[in-house]
Amino acid sequence: MKSNNYIQCLKQVSNFHLPVFFYEKCRELEKQARFLKKCRTCRMRGRLHRNVEILLESHYHKNDIMIEKSVLKAVKRSSCHEKKRLIIRTVILAVLLCAVGYTLYAQFFADKQKVSVGDKAPDFILRDVNGETHQLSDYKGKGVFLNFWGTWCKPCKQEMPAMEKQYASYKKQGVEILAVNVAETNIAVEQFAKQYELSFPILMDKDSQVLGAYGIDPLPTTFLIDKNGKIVDSFIGGLEESKIKEYMEEIKP
Repeated sequence: MKSNNYIQCLKQVSNFHLPVFFYEKCRELEKQARFLKKCRTCRMRGRLHRNVEILLESHYHKNDIMIEKSVLKAVKRSSCHEKKRLIIRTVILAVLLCAVGYTLYAQFFADKQKVSVGDKAPDFILRDVNGETHQLSDYKGKGVFLNFWGTWCKPCKQEMPAMEKQYASYKKQGVEILAVNVAETNIAVEQFAKQYELSFPILMDKDSQVLGAYGIDPLPTTFLIDKNGKIVDSFIGGLEESKIKEYMEEIKP
């Protein structure tokens, strides 16, 4: 077996994990084969050439079975790793498809409004900007104008002064306003309340749990709750003062 053929054989299986002796012996034989080219004496060259051929043939046949086994083992390991990678990719793809499917379902098919007219208003406990605790069920016997809002919300800025004006009239008639701010800082809310001179309780829904309980998406959103704690009406968007007055008349006990 010629040295070039031996080297070619090595290149063909270089991607597999073969025994270390295989590579070392190959380098040794390759050096001897290259030395043949430098020999000037034909007799010397012929002797070395024959020695190298004998060494190559002996080494190849002796280790042929071992090399073949090593290659087979390497192929099996490679196949096993490929199967594992395929399984992992399949699992990841399945998880991604499930996530996308759930998102699409939640966006287009799931009912976002968790409460509707006629339902009992979900009870909650929140602190206001002054640190006082308010529980919705404590207002049983009164009408509650429950408004979800944010300082950044333009319609909120427009309806808040009108809410304050009507609150001054209907508070004595048993109507309360609970304005639930969603996930903002106390400083931002206090500055807003001071700017618009708001006197009704402003509750802080820091982690948006109450927002989620009512299934609210856009702000502002208002729920009208009667003296028995039932939702009699709801409205998404900013309210005109005339509509605010109409709603307060509706929930007045």
